[in-house]
Amino acid sequence: PDLCCNTCPELQQAYFSAHLHFHDIAPTAPQCAKTVGCRMSGTAKVSRIGGNLHVALGKSRLDSHGKLVHKFKMSHVKDGFNTSHTIHQLDFGDPVQGLQSPLSHTSKFTKVGSLMFHYYIKLVPTIFSGRAGTFHTYQYSVTEHHRNTLTADAQLAGLPGVFFIYEFTPFLVQKTERDVPLSHFLISICAIIGGVFTVAGLVDSALYTGFRGLREKTDMKHQL
Repeated sequence: PDLCCNTCPELQQAYFSAHLHFHDIAPTAPQCAKTVGCRMSGTAKVSRIGGNLHVALGKSRLDSHGKLVHKFKMSHVKDGFNTSHTIHQLDFGDPVQGLQSPLSHTSKFTKVGSLMFHYYIKLVPTIFSGRAGTFHTYQYSVTEHHRNTLTADAQLAGLPGVFFIYEFTPFLVQKTERDVPLSHFLISICAIIGGVFTVAGLVDSALYTGFRGLREKTDMKHQL
């Protein structure tokens, strides 16, 4: 226990201190075999204008110009930065049963490089009325793009991480959930039964007319 490198972070730091490539040994190192990433959950309040939410490399802070920057050591990412992730649930507005969440249960895995994942989200304001009440929520569609930000000379051409870029559409959708009464079901059954009898009557009439015409032609041939 007093020896170095009993844990994955200790092994990583030892490789960095010795100027060795940690990215190549990480998949096979026993210390890193059972390591897991971070699990995050929560809510965020955003303005009703386009913007982005992201989970990215480094410690974030605001600079003197009010811009968000991420601080990190390049030596920690020269061999790559793993941005594999799983999105268990992502909703905008009140979660409503029955409305689909396209990004839920999305998984992306990478073993090499430092990837930047972009999810471009189109938000549609939605008013959903159902038995549980009225909810103001958002439906959305999404497109995905990713690229490797690690260059051949071990430099970064972007910030590795997962970015959700969202924008609002100028439309409003209203969805109403209604219970179907038993009378509607009974009327539908009656309509189906009536349709079956009508079709059966037409088929019977066509067959009767056909057989009758065939019989008349046969009788005429016998008389000749």
